[in-house]
Amino acid sequence: MEHGASDRLKEIIWYMNGELIYGTSIHQSKINQFIEKLEYRYYGILTVYKEIDELNLSVVKDEEPVLGKLWKKEEYDWKRNLQIIIDGFVDDFSVKDLYYFSFDLGYAHPLNQNVKAKIRQILQQLRDENFIVSKSSSVYAKKSKVIEDVNSMKTKTAEIDDEYDLDKLINSSKFIKELSNIKEEPNFELNKQYISSYQENEDDIQALENVYLANQKLVWKIAKQYSYLKSPGLSIDDMFMEGILGLKKQ
Repeated sequence: MEHGASDRLKEIIWYMNGELIYGTSIHQSKINQFIEKLEYRYYGILTVYKEIDELNLSVVKDEEPVLGKLWKKEEYDWKRNLQIIIDGFVDDFSVKDLYYFSFDLGYAHPLNQNVKAKIRQILQQLRDENFIVSKSSSVYAKKSKVIEDVNSMKTKTAEIDDEYDLDKLINSSKFIKELSNIKEEPNFELNKQYISSYQENEDDIQALENVYLANQKLVWKIAKQYSYLKSPGLSIDDMFMEGILGLKKQ
């Protein structure tokens, strides 16, 4: 994604993690606002849909889906519709990734409401036509992306290593500033006590473990806020573990 779009996606994910409570709901009107803010970039929209799923949010359908309305207006057929979505993906994608667009697709194609079955059918057509390549039973890649990966594997690996240098990220002034702005959870109120106990006796393993346990939610929340940096070589779990190790280094 372009730098500006990446920043907007980061702001949206930050908002969702800070303002939305797990297991509650989100209005379709708010989702529409997110999509418009992302200027209909499909990779960003997929990231938002995944976040809604991870937060276990139900969608209150107070508005029609702007994405479905756009597709309906353009009169895309099913095949063209999925091609457009897939073209907007950056990485390999799964069948489930396309399922996230089921509500939008159902709105755009009201005559066929067995959306998931239709998605699987069209994926088979796209694979037969070499538009996509099957990497496993449920994971696919764009044919153009596979060729690009083969031709520039070493270069891309070097770029990923440089861009996603965890030491640089964790030690950056921006990361430290955002860390200081995170509101502490109630579990953190005993931090001073835990740290004091450990400083008094560095052999006190329990005191050190208390520091880890008390701050796990904070480290996870920060890792989630940087989820837009995910790549095949860097998962949210990797960020979380580096954060926990960072506590030990401190």
